[in-house]
This record gives sequence, structure tokens and C-alpha cells, in this order.
Amino acid sequence: MGEADRLVEIPREDWEEWRDLYRRDWPRHELAFNLVQNYIEWSKRDRKIKDLALYSLNGSWRENGTFIVTDRIDLYMHTLDESLDTLRRALELVDWDYYYVALMCAYETLVFDTFKKLNVRVSVARPNTMYFLSKEEALKLSVTVPEGLRVGPLQPPHAKMINDLWPHRETGSEFSIERLIRWNPSMGLFDEQANLLGWCLFTQAGVMGSLGVIERRKGYGKIVVKAFAKRLAEMGHNLYASILVENEPSKALFASVGFKPIMEVNWIRNCERKFMNDDQLVPIPVESLQDLQQMYRRDWPQHEIIYNWLQNYIEWLRIDRKLKDFSAFSLNDTWRANGTFVIQMNDDQLVPIPVESLQDLQQMYRRDWPQHEIIYNWLQNYIEWLRIDRKLKDFSAFSLNDTWRENGTFVIQDRYQLLFHTLEHTNDTLTRALHLVDWDYSWKISGCYPRHRSSMLEIIEKHRLQLQYDFCTEILYMSREKALQLDVTIPHELQLRTLTIEDAVKANSLWPNGAVGSEFLLKRLALWNPSVGLFDKASGEMVAWCYRLQSGAHGVLEVPVNHRRKGYGTIVTKALARKLAELDFNSYAFVQTENNPSREMFQKLGFENIGTLHWTRNEPRKLVEWDRDDTLVRIPATDWEQLRDLYRQNWPRHEVAFNNVQNYVRWIERDPQISATLLLNGSWRQNGTYVIIDHTDVFMYTLDSTGETLKRMLLLLDWHHSYLMNMCLYRAIVLEVYQLHRLAVAFDSADVIYHLPQQVARHFRYELPVGLTLKRIAPHYAPFIYNQWLNKSVGTEYFIERLLRWNVSMGLFCEGVREPLAWCIRTQNGALGLLGVVAQRKGYGSLVIKAIARRLAEQGYSTYASVRRTNVASRKLFEKLGFRIAGEASWLKNMKSTFDDSELRRVIKA
Repeated sequence: MGEADRLVEIPREDWEEWRDLYRRDWPRHELAFNLVQNYIEWSKRDRKIKDLALYSLNGSWRENGTFIVTDRIDLYMHTLDESLDTLRRALELVDWDYYYVALMCAYETLVFDTFKKLNVRVSVARPNTMYFLSKEEALKLSVTVPEGLRVGPLQPPHAKMINDLWPHRETGSEFSIERLIRWNPSMGLFDEQANLLGWCLFTQAGVMGSLGVIERRKGYGKIVVKAFAKRLAEMGHNLYASILVENEPSKALFASVGFKPIMEVNWIRNCERKFMNDDQLVPIPVESLQDLQQMYRRDWPQHEIIYNWLQNYIEWLRIDRKLKDFSAFSLNDTWRANGTFVIQMNDDQLVPIPVESLQDLQQMYRRDWPQHEIIYNWLQNYIEWLRIDRKLKDFSAFSLNDTWRENGTFVIQDRYQLLFHTLEHTNDTLTRALHLVDWDYSWKISGCYPRHRSSMLEIIEKHRLQLQYDFCTEILYMSREKALQLDVTIPHELQLRTLTIEDAVKANSLWPNGAVGSEFLLKRLALWNPSVGLFDKASGEMVAWCYRLQSGAHGVLEVPVNHRRKGYGTIVTKALARKLAELDFNSYAFVQTENNPSREMFQKLGFENIGTLHWTRNEPRKLVEWDRDDTLVRIPATDWEQLRDLYRQNWPRHEVAFNNVQNYVRWIERDPQISATLLLNGSWRQNGTYVIIDHTDVFMYTLDSTGETLKRMLLLLDWHHSYLMNMCLYRAIVLEVYQLHRLAVAFDSADVIYHLPQQVARHFRYELPVGLTLKRIAPHYAPFIYNQWLNKSVGTEYFIERLLRWNVSMGLFCEGVREPLAWCIRTQNGALGLLGVVAQRKGYGSLVIKAIARRLAEQGYSTYASVRRTNVASRKLFEKLGFRIAGEASWLKNMKSTFDDSELRRVIKA
């Protein structure tokens, strides 16, 4: 029987040989050649590129040229094996529990077949056409740049603007764009003030990408494409571009330059399946330290010391580019937004303990058995969990300078929990290791033994930690032999069963030690560890429960108040002890010294006191997702006008938000229950952040430039419902929240926001053909408009009728015809919506737009419209009438929904 297939990393010293495999049948495999060459070049800049892996199947790349490359979330694949068998087997080994984007994939059938076999869901699939222009043809291009403009390479600071305007942006995309700018050729178009007008990047596979312009219909895109194509040709590259099949303007642009379509590819993203939290420390490039330093010039000389500190390292790095043991990090690459950084420079360092070595570490704790049994069990727990999930998110095991084999000293970080131990008598190694922990985060010190207490007290003092709590528990113990003799008698109306993820929600809500992030902990314990719940057979109510913690101890033992003093706690304790005994485990419990009832219950069952442990948690000095104690607060309707007036600043920059809140100020007078306006921790006066939930419609806005407050709010929404994000300006944040909640995307539509000043609309003139009239649309026309609209869903007709009753609308009517010939309605955020005509190319749409825009201008409003980016006809219509692009927006909807249609239908009926 042969060995099982596995993905094997291709050694760096073989990359040039591997690359040259793709010279055959040139240029058939040129993109694969380019990709490998790209990473050869990048490896010269950074030998250990984070989250990059280049795999072959069983190390067989020489035989079949098959590879899979994962670069952060990007995934590339190629093969010379005509049967595709090697690539198929390799794809089946990818950890699809995480999400990847297969870029420019030429093997979509194979990928979809693999997904079907492995039960992987597709999140997004975007068919593209690959265009090609030979370098010989590109060298013939004539590039004319208008007077006052120039072309040249992009600079790293341009990454943020490019990312903000990129319709496919998501978490981490700004970092990817900046890396391409730093390490690959790029092209920008600039005016005399060095303002960026247009841009294009050169991706890892040697494909022109992320083409964008600040203003359309100026010819900027064509200038950039021609200039960049010629520059790349001069460097010896053929030219490629991957374009969405429905992006007709972009396809026409590249075709006009001379590019030809050569093949169809797809951009495929899978839905992730793991519990995930995406916070990570991202290295700050050395080149960016000066930009970081300049941020600390504000409020001079308040930050002068930090400024000088950074200047010191900048100077040192000029002397020694590879300064030993120096690292600068930010959280999720957010240093530009908040100036937060961590610099590490120490001879001591925490060295990761390989997963494969945890079992060897565990065996060291068999000495003097059972003295270290709890630590042994704790390590066994993580060994088991890592078998379930090899890449356990936010789990790390460290030793000081890789010395764990000498002294058994380790530090384990599991999300917000911190576990440490040592076999060394002096505690010296442990103390030095703990000094290297990032104490700006809030850590729950889980089970510190008395002999290690002095190390912890030193850390508290020297790091000046403020504590949330610091208490002592007794260690109560029962042998497995004793537990097997326990009699578990259950009343006939009750039953025992293993706890589920759903049970964890209730358990966490009643847990006195519950905190932000603890619900996730209980869900994971329910999935992966033994547990016991006691349930009422008739009602299904959970009346008592107990989990096995990572330490192997009984934990989160709880009985609701209305079921106490019935012996239920004793039942689940005995049942879990027996279950653990049958699995060959002794039983432990950690009971706070002042919790007399709990201690007495355990002792009555036969548990013995064998020692104490300390539990400590420090206050955070840095923001981390599970440390937040955020709540969504409704803003009283009496404060809505104050909220609205926040958006008068920098007029008309925030006019859409002003209109949105003003709409509901008016509507609340008609129906006090019309919507829920939510704010984070009641902080709207500080950051102008709100989320309005109107049945299934969601509107949002923030004055917080980082978007952090809005993200924290969205994380707290009840995502069991399917929400429509209306004219959303924060696509990247919403997609990040979808990702954290593992929500599939129902649709994601990119729109262009158009604006027409009221001064222009006031001068609109139009002549109505004989027999036609323009007037407000009566509510009884809602069914007709609903039936004409393409984006129907449950409740849409009700929403249309409400807009007709309460907002400005305009319809074009003909004598003798009951239904309107054209219509348009002002939506909740003040934009024109539901534009429709019964017959095209008659000018009806233009008439109603002019009429409603003039009506709004007479009422003191500018006119906005959100038009789908791909709706070329509508965009031409608005631009012909004088509307100008004011920005971009998205309409997003999540698929994960247990929304009860009957609830909305009752509202509609009322």
C-alpha cells in the first residue's frame, strides 16, 4: 500500500529549476513562469514572506509541473499534467476550511468538482476573459500624455486610496496593494500637483490589474494602460489582463489598445467553515517607519520621546538593514489609521514550540506522577484539538529561546487565555518568558500554581498591570476508580445528553465568569470536549450543565436560579465524573475559596482538596476583539435631530447621512415603531456612527475615519437574519464582518453614486408631449411598480407602498392609460430609486428624473442616485442630464437567514 498524498513545500533552492519547466510551448505556460519568477524576486527582498507557501504533490513537481501556491488568501495553481490528476489530488489536500480566492483560475471545472466532493460551498465566482498583447506590439504603442499631466511609478502611500476605490477590496487588500507597489512595476497618472488620476498594478502572475481612475470619461484609463504596457514590454514582458466578462467598458478599452481575448478564467472564492478570528500582528515594512514616525509629530512635543525612539531605529537600520532581533508590528496592518505599533528587540525571545513537539513536552510532565497531572491533561487537550484543527486559530505555544527540552518551561496563548508552567525550581526561565508576553492585551491567567505566583507578581509590578480580578481556587480531586462507583440517578421527567453549540449560548448568558469571547470558548468546548447537560423531557429546557475545560477539570457548572436546590448540580457533576472515568480520566474541579455551597457539594460527592490555583486577568491597554464589552444601544427618537445635525459639517460631504436620518425623523412622526436606530455604547455624539435597521433594510454611516466603531457595531447584529445593506459606503467592513460570522454573500452589487446640485436642478426645463402629465404617484400603484421591478423579495411591495405614501415620487401618466409610463421615488437615504419605464428610448426616464430633481430642489434638496456600475444605459442617462460621480457604494446581502417571512407579512397586513 502506497503512502498517502501530501502537499510538500518546494525548497527555495529549486525555484529556478522549477520555473524553467514552464518555458516549454512558450508562451502557453507564461503565466506560471511569471508567477514563480515573481516569488524568486520577492524572496530576495524577504526570505520568509509571511503566509506564503509553494506546494507540489508529494514533491513531484519535476515530473508533472503541478503546483499550488497560497499567498495570504490568494491561491494559484498550474500543472503540466494533461490528465489533471495530480492537480486534482493536490486540490483535495488544501485546507478549504479557510477561505481562499483562486485567482485567474483556468481549471474551474476541476475546482468545482473538488468543492462538490469535499462539500465546500462557493462564496463568489467571477468569470473573466484573459486578454493578451505581445511585447512586440506593445513597443509600437504611441503614448500621448496631455499637457500638465505625467506618468510614473506609484508610491506606497497611494495604496490606501487605490484600495478605498477598488470594488473588490476586502480585509488585507490594502496590504497586498502596497506590497505590489513596493516590489513590482506600477504605473500612475498624475497632475501638476502630484494628485493621482489613474493607476494600474502588475500582479504576482505578471498580469495588469487593479486598473482604476479618479474620474471617468477623461481617457485616463487608456493613457495608463498604454504607458504601462509599453513600459512592461521594454522590460521584456508580454502583456496580460483579466477582465470581468460583464465589464464591457474595460473590455472595450483594452481592445482599443490592441489586446485580444485568448481564454476564459474564473476568480473563485470558497466559504470558510472554521471558527476564526482574524486579528494578527503584521510586520511594518522598514520603508514605512519614517511614515509612522511622522504621525508622532502631531501635538508636538507630546510624543517627542516616541518620535526620537523611532528615529533611533531608523538610523540603526540605515547602518544595518537586517538589524538582528528587531521587529516592528501593527495589529492587522492598521498603523496608518491609529499609529499603534509594537517593536520587539531582545536577546531573549519566545520561540514557537512546533505542534509535533507538544507530545514530547507533555511526556516531561509524567515525572513525579500525579504531581503534574493537570498540566499533562492541559497539554493533552491541545494535542487533541490540534488533531481536529491543525491550524488552531489564535493558538500558540512558546518557550524561551527554544529551551523547553531543558526545563519544561512553556507559555501557551489560546485567544485571551494564558497558560504557563515550568519544571525549573528557580522560575528564572518562566519569569523571563513572561516578560516577553504582550501585556497590552488582556490575558486571563488560567491556573497559576502557588510556586509560580512570585513570577506573576513581578510581571504585575514591572509592567504596571491593572487587574480586572485576582482570586484563588481550591483544587478538588476524585480518582477515576471512585468516580466509576458514583450512582447517577435521574428523575423520570429529566434526561441527560451532551451539550451542543446552541446550548452554549444559554450557558454563557448565565455564567458569572462570562465575558466577551467566552461564548466562543463554550461552543468550542461543546464541540470538542466531553460535557453533560440535564434537560426537561417535556419542554426541552436545560436545567443544569457542566463542561470539561481545557485543563481536564469540571467547569462552568451552573443551575438556573429557578431550578436550584433540586439536586440538579449534583446530577450533572456525577454524570460528567463517570463519563470522564470511562474515558480513563481522573476528575478535578476548581472552586473559589469563598464559594462554600459549591465546595460542600463536591466534598459531599467525595472530592478531596489537594491544593490551590490563582486566576488573574489584566486590564487591556490595546484593543482586541474578545476584550470588548460592547453593546448596541437604541438612540431615543428625541435625539435623532441632534444626530442628524452632526452631518452638517463639511457640507455636502455627509449629506446622504443627513438625508437618511432626516427621513426617519419625519417617518417616526407617522409610525413610532418604524425602525431601530442603533449606536455603539451610546457613543454617537463622539463618532457620529449609527446603524438603522428597518425590517430587513440596513443603513449605516460613521464619522470615525477608521471605521472601527462601525465594525464593532456590525459584529453585534443578529446575523440569523438576512439584511440588505442599502447604498453601503463600507463594503470592506461589511465583508469582514460576514467573514467573521462565516456568512455567505447572497449578492454584492457595486454602484456609482451620482450627485446633482439643487442649483442645477432648479433650471431643468422639459416639454411634455400632448396627453402626458407628471404628478406624484399614488400608493395604490405599488403592486404595479413592484411587478416591474427586477429585485423583488419578501416585503418589497410593502416598502414601495410606504415610500409612495411618505416620500416624494414622480410618475409620467398618459390620458386614458391607468398605469404610469415611467416612475421614480425618493428613498430613505434621499437618493432616487426604483426608476422604471414601460418603454425604453422614448425619453420617459429623462422626464421623470428632471421633474423629481426639480421638485427636490424646490424643497431645498440636492439630488443623489445610486446606479449599478454595469448599468451603462442608466449611467449615460444621468450623466447626460448633468449628474456627476460623487463616489461609490455597494448593495450587499447575506445568505444566512432564519428570517421569518410571517413576521414581515403581519407588519404589511397591519
